[in-house]
Amino acid sequence: MPSKKLFRFWLATVVMFVLAGSSAFPQALTRYREDRILVVPKAGRDQLTAQFHTREKVAVHRRFTRLGNIQVLRVPKGMSAPALVERYRRSGHVKFAELDGYLEPAVAPNDPFFAMGTLWGLNNIRQMSGLGTRTLMRPKHGTFALRLITFS
Repeated sequence: MPSKKLFRFWLATVVMFVLAGSSAFPQALTRYREDRILVVPKAGRDQLTAQFHTREKVAVHRRFTRLGNIQVLRVPKGMSAPALVERYRRSGHVKFAELDGYLEPAVAPNDPFFAMGTLWGLNNIRQMSGLGTRTLMRPKHGTFALRLITFS
């Protein structure tokens, strides 16, 4: 399912920059999901965090244990996402609590082949399969087109 892959890629990218403390996203967060927030419980406080979830009437929508134990939480009806983030920050049970925002990278890769659209290996499939063709999958969103250069 492409939307699942896109979501996982987006989430991994955001986590990488948040945990690394990078400034690749310098713009302020203006767009975010009103129905979800992201938290990472502190080590050894899983039980306390679960009790805090229950007290705040928050349901865990999804857990990403391989990505630093990130939890995607559903915001209860009648509460705003920023207010819930602030409650989790003040609780002391989480490493961080953030809005589930929409971000756009401020920079593009500095690889000249990326700009030319000839980046070898980007969405390159069937290269070693012996099918006799070298094909290139195009992204479904059509944000950019790629060409495959072959030497025959």
